[in-house]
Amino acid sequence: IRFITIARLLHWKGIHLGIQAFARVVNQGDFEYWILGGGPERDLLQKLTQDLNIADRVKFWGKLPREETLQKLADCHILLHPSLHDSGGFVCLEAMAAGRPVICLNLGGSAVQVTSETGILVAADNPQQTVHDLTQAMSLLAIDDELRAAMSRAGKMRVQEDFAWDKKAKRLVELYSEYLKLH
Repeated sequence: IRFITIARLLHWKGIHLGIQAFARVVNQGDFEYWILGGGPERDLLQKLTQDLNIADRVKFWGKLPREETLQKLADCHILLHPSLHDSGGFVCLEAMAAGRPVICLNLGGSAVQVTSETGILVAADNPQQTVHDLTQAMSLLAIDDELRAAMSRAGKMRVQEDFAWDKKAKRLVELYSEYLKLH
């Protein structure tokens, strides 16, 4: 099972939390964690993987072109998006469109996009609890093939029904029409 995070390597992206959770689950199976993106936290995150003795199971790919990024996403099973602050979190939509279940924090735009049918939302009350709950979510999705498959189907359907451009355009027209009727 391969987990993937696609993000700028910034502290508020919470990748350090994902690495800590992965360190707790890594020995439960043949697991890998791929991290795509560049940024100022890379050295600290790589050191964290060394300190936790998981550097051989975590691959830092750096920033890749879009096509390569989408191929890496296709080569993985689960998106781990532990961001502490994201207004859009479009990577979650990309993952769901690719049929990948999402584990994310119950914060910001990701919490609006991801549902209990398409992934697992984790509370972010404090770092210890968050790492614990991320670990639980990772363990569950790693061992439950049927749940992963169901979330995969639901994620694809959610993106097609709620986030496709034609659906968004139609909804905007409906909203404007409602607004004009009121004024």
